[in-house]
Amino acid sequence: MKAKSILKDQKEHSCKYLDDNVHVNFSFIPLVLERNSVAKTPQCKIKSKNKKCKKLRPKKLRAYIPNEEQALSPVDLLKWQDKNILIIGKPGVGKTTVVQEMLRLWSEKDGREIDYMFYFDESVLAHSSNIASLQSILFDVYLKPMENDRMDVFKDIEENSENVVLILDGVTDFGKHSILWKIMNHELLPDAKIVITCRSEVEYEPLFRKWPTQKVYVQGFSKESINTYYHTMLGHDPVLLEVVLKNQELFSLSHVPLYASMIVDLMQFKNGTVCDHPHTVTEMYIHIFRAAVKKQIQQIDKYLKEIKDQVYYLMENAFNATMQKTLNVISCDETDISRAFLKMITIRDSPTSAMTYCAFLHNTMQEFFSALWLLGHPDEIEKVLQLCQTEEHKHMRHVLPFLCGLLSEHNIRLLKCLFPEDQIKKTSDWFIEKLLDTFLQPQSEESEDSEEFDLLFVSQCLYELQSPKACLMFLEKMDHQLEPEEDLDPHQCCALSYVIAQSRDKEVYLNLEDCTIADVGMNMMLSCSPNIRLNICKEPLEQTTFFLEFFHKASQCCCSFFDQRYNYNHEPLNALLDLCSHVKNYETQTGRSFLPALQSVFQSTPDVWIIDLSQRKSSVLLEVLKLQTEKKPVELRGCSEEESEMMSFLQCLPYISQLRFFNLRKSFHNRFLLKLFIKAAEIETQTGEQMLKLLSSVCTYSSFPYKSTDIIKQVDFLLDLCSHVKNYETQTGRSLLPGLQSVFQLPDVWIIDLSQRKSSVLLEVLKLQTEKKPVELIRCSEEESEMISLLQCLPYISQLRFDHWNNNYAVQFVLKLLIKAAETETQTEEQMLKLLKTVCTYSSFPYQWSDRIKQSDFLLDLCSHVKDYETQTGRSLLPALQSVFQSAPDVWIIDLSRRKSSILLEVLKLQTEKKPVELRGCSEEESEVMSLLQCLPYISQLSCSELCLLTLVKVVQYRENPELVTLLLEVLGFSFSLEGHLPSKTCRSVGRVLPFSSDRLNLTLKSKAISLKGTRLLFRHIKNLHTLRLSGYMVVRIAEALRSMWVQTPVTVYELTLNLNMEQWSERKLSRVLSNLAIILRLWTVQCLNLTEYNMLSVSLSVLLCHQGPVILRLSKETLRKLVEFVCEAQEEELTQCFLQKVGGDLTSCSLSWEELHYFLQHKIPHITVDLRKSNIGCNVRKMLPFFNRIQFKR
Repeated sequence: MKAKSILKDQKEHSCKYLDDNVHVNFSFIPLVLERNSVAKTPQCKIKSKNKKCKKLRPKKLRAYIPNEEQALSPVDLLKWQDKNILIIGKPGVGKTTVVQEMLRLWSEKDGREIDYMFYFDESVLAHSSNIASLQSILFDVYLKPMENDRMDVFKDIEENSENVVLILDGVTDFGKHSILWKIMNHELLPDAKIVITCRSEVEYEPLFRKWPTQKVYVQGFSKESINTYYHTMLGHDPVLLEVVLKNQELFSLSHVPLYASMIVDLMQFKNGTVCDHPHTVTEMYIHIFRAAVKKQIQQIDKYLKEIKDQVYYLMENAFNATMQKTLNVISCDETDISRAFLKMITIRDSPTSAMTYCAFLHNTMQEFFSALWLLGHPDEIEKVLQLCQTEEHKHMRHVLPFLCGLLSEHNIRLLKCLFPEDQIKKTSDWFIEKLLDTFLQPQSEESEDSEEFDLLFVSQCLYELQSPKACLMFLEKMDHQLEPEEDLDPHQCCALSYVIAQSRDKEVYLNLEDCTIADVGMNMMLSCSPNIRLNICKEPLEQTTFFLEFFHKASQCCCSFFDQRYNYNHEPLNALLDLCSHVKNYETQTGRSFLPALQSVFQSTPDVWIIDLSQRKSSVLLEVLKLQTEKKPVELRGCSEEESEMMSFLQCLPYISQLRFFNLRKSFHNRFLLKLFIKAAEIETQTGEQMLKLLSSVCTYSSFPYKSTDIIKQVDFLLDLCSHVKNYETQTGRSLLPGLQSVFQLPDVWIIDLSQRKSSVLLEVLKLQTEKKPVELIRCSEEESEMISLLQCLPYISQLRFDHWNNNYAVQFVLKLLIKAAETETQTEEQMLKLLKTVCTYSSFPYQWSDRIKQSDFLLDLCSHVKDYETQTGRSLLPALQSVFQSAPDVWIIDLSRRKSSILLEVLKLQTEKKPVELRGCSEEESEVMSLLQCLPYISQLSCSELCLLTLVKVVQYRENPELVTLLLEVLGFSFSLEGHLPSKTCRSVGRVLPFSSDRLNLTLKSKAISLKGTRLLFRHIKNLHTLRLSGYMVVRIAEALRSMWVQTPVTVYELTLNLNMEQWSERKLSRVLSNLAIILRLWTVQCLNLTEYNMLSVSLSVLLCHQGPVILRLSKETLRKLVEFVCEAQEEELTQCFLQKVGGDLTSCSLSWEELHYFLQHKIPHITVDLRKSNIGCNVRKMLPFFNRIQFKR
């Protein structure tokens, strides 16, 4: 019922100014909606009048509104899964119509999936003071359910929010952490669909820029919808209907539904002069304003004079509300004139009372009345002009076009009943120059190159003003050069064409190359002739061709030369080639030279010429290539093997930068290219013309023969080509391959599948290289002849790589290759093994990119196979591979659950320096652990799991070898971290090992289960610790263990750090931990207690402050700040002295006031260190002078 009430009110507002005799069935007329359209900026920018603008993109010509095939409707918005939808559009374009159609669809559909829909517009929320909770906004502001059902309904909404749609129409004021803000960000109603409408310029404000949303751009009525609307509203008067549909200016306004409705209202007053001058939006508002008084025409002026005070009051409130960016307008009684322009909003403010507010029927109406107020207060206009340039008041720009319209000479007679005529004229005389000076000044002062002006906004203002003199002033300031760079809608074209048409004696240069313009807009621009000089392209004939396309398009001709310029789709190129063919025929028939005049047409094509030579003659391509000022790539989509066509195509080579192929069968592709090379060689022999060199040059680019690099396909193509050329040379005895050397030097790496291709072909292409290059094997052949052939390639290879195929197979292949190389070296004395070792010696061997795990696996497997080979044959092969095992990897990674430690020992022995080792997996076999321990002298750093570490400690401890223990601790970096369950037996082993670290030990204990006995055993032999990190549990266990010992072993800890998860500790448990920590501090010598990782309450730390030992506390910024406040507030001498001693006088991480610093300086402390940048004490330098010897400033 609430939805139907809202829709009924909207219908009444829409009928407010219609003739009583007009009965209209208000059904939804489709609006054009674009999903995630290219962003449309609120205003169009033009470059400085003295600066030549660089053309950024091609001229586009399209219908001004997308056609119905886009077919996005309010139904789709309801069905979308997107939870956030932002509906964007300029004022009056139909945003509210879209969301209210969604509301209507929901209210009338049976069995709907959505259970709840809430609709709020900005006028309702602007007056609501009850939005204290979600329940309040839904039930008090929107609709209050029966009291008995209230909680059940609210519970259903909260628990099933996926069935809720909430529409915020024009609401853009979301206070952070307000109810609306929480709804928008789904802190409340997490699964609800939120639909918000906003003006175009609001889209880029921070609020919506960061909001994840599906954007929908409302573009207004399409041509079909405009016709439908006017037939619906004016169909009862065919004459009136024809007047509107045939008036170009009125039709240009009509894509904005609000303006279309105003035109219908205006048509009620049709007389002989209704269409004899341009109709501005302001004029239509004035007529509606005057019609709203419901008086006879002869009595309107008299009546308005009588109620002038009411009108002034309404204007003043409108202006104030606009300035404050709100719709909060005063209430009115039934007889007040403001009743005609305001809608009433009633909001329940208590169970038995309600407040009534007013808001304008539309934002633009409020802006119109704001402009009326400015007209009566001309001394405020200049202030508003300046405010429009600020971020906070940029919305006031919307008032200025209305103000210009009110100052129009044509409208003075309609307003003189409210304002003195001489006052309006006097304001008009100075206002326009102020307007132009304000909006034609650079918006950025960074440099002259960044000057940009609001062309379309100024043009709109000038159109509303309807002053030829003002237009001429504007054109003079712009030096008669206008260069829009954004899309122009029909109304903008109408305004721009009006401004241009006022230039009588001088042509206006209008550059449309960088903008998208409507068909109807182009018609308007052409109507400015002869006052306009349209710059489409530089050449006059190209401009003519452009207009030819325009008229073809207008007549629905499929011929289009420019629609897809700078697009690699080949269809526009076909059109250009067709055009060239027709022009050549015309030249043949007439004997006149016409093609050179089209040069700029063909130069404006894409960067690549795409042609199918099986469908089109090469001679046509030759003609268009001759017209280019620079060489361009040619991409062949099809080829002809006719000799005449090949000869003709070779004539194109001087004009081609790259020859590419696309989507051709590889065999046909190679055959055609081979024939082309042969034909080029024949021409070179016959004529002496360097045709083969030309052909090679167009094929010599990095991605040949394709547009983009695909190294596998490229190498495959070149190897096939080499094979075909070799066969040709064998059959004919001619030498062709050396002439193609530059082509075969293109790949950076040669990738080959030796299971499918002979190594001899690879050898041929490698011989053509001027430098060694990497070779990557995808698969291999184990045939002896192929392996020998591959070894012949080694002198030309920089790196031998393997694809990530079967690792075991690759290892076996490398081993066989090594054996074959060793055998060859023995038989021929050729250093083949050294060559093979060289190509395998690089950091990422055997892959292109480093992968430590795969590299380690590969090399360890290789070492294992080599060792097996040496055992079986008695030959020594491993030492010769030392450089291979030294080159990679940086870290040796081994899984001891799958691999023997002895293999790791073998590869580590081959290293010239110690390297890190990472253990993954663990073996508990004593022999394996002992074998691993033998690796320690060759390891720089050891990383392993806790289980593996404890296993090593256990074995080392049993061996009672101090040197081995020290070596183990060294590779571990003297760092132990124990987190699991620690049995007493394990603690005994660890406790016997740790003392060997002297005072360098870094111990981390976060065990979740350890006995008191185990704790005592762990620390029995430890005397010094460099760092000790303890969990809360371990603090308690250590303290309990220390208390249970008869004789305390003195332990010195340089730094003790607490590792607490504060979220898991209650205040009581934390207090227990700190109490036990105090025990540890009392029984051990701790030099520094690190608490920087946590924020603690000052009270909790009091037990530590009272500790008598020399321990220094390191606290977090927040904790130190709270402790400073706590101590200063307590004002206790002993507590303050303890605090300063415990922090060592270091207060640099804390911001101090002068009062706090002065308080601390009054106590006995050698020095206090502070950070001036963080503390607010700089202004008290004089007061600090007596204490300068005790204050240290952090730099």
